[in-house]
Amino acid sequence: MSSVLLILNRRILGDTLIKTMKDSPQFQLHTEYEYNNAVSAARTIQPAVAVLELSNSGEWTIEKCIALCDRLKEACFGVKILVLCPEGNKEACNSTVTAVQAGRVDDFVFYDSSRKYLISKLESMTQNGG
Repeated sequence: MSSVLLILNRRILGDTLIKTMKDSPQFQLHTEYEYNNAVSAARTIQPAVAVLELSNSGEWTIEKCIALCDRLKEACFGVKILVLCPEGNKEACNSTVTAVQAGRVDDFVFYDSSRKYLISKLESMTQNGG
């Protein structure tokens, strides 16, 4: 079983994912809704994958979220980072692609992707090392 840390701005998304995947023997999901607590939670949980929702508003700008990915990688050796990217935000899309190319993020999915697609990404990232 692989631990997955969901770092999300929208609690409803986390609740939906947990409900959808509650019977999955493959994943143990943990949630953190306070971005300021994400590194501490990751150190405690030591997830195989951290899923980070890029915030569309508030103090957590796109660059601040990408910088959080760097801190997560530093805090948890070998953690894979999967970003949830808002498809309608050009800055977020460009920053995400740049972060993937630089190795700061391992992969991404758009907000409007299906849960099934997100789950397949998680399966891929936990089964074969990314």
